[in-house]
Amino acid sequence: MSEQNATGVERLLARAQSDLLKIQVQMLAKLQRLNTRALESLKASEEHGEGGDAA
Repeated sequence: MSEQNATGVERLLARAQSDLLKIQVQMLAKLQRLNTRALESLKASEEHGEGGDAA
């Protein structure tokens, strides 16, 4: 592989890594929102005596 091709491949890999990192950040943000919503829902259920505590 020529040096020019290697540089092109490296650039392509760097771009792919950047894109994947952006996707991971978006997924983590979405999971954080879902967790927050789930915890708020659980807290509201417990406050209204609707908790599912099986113990």
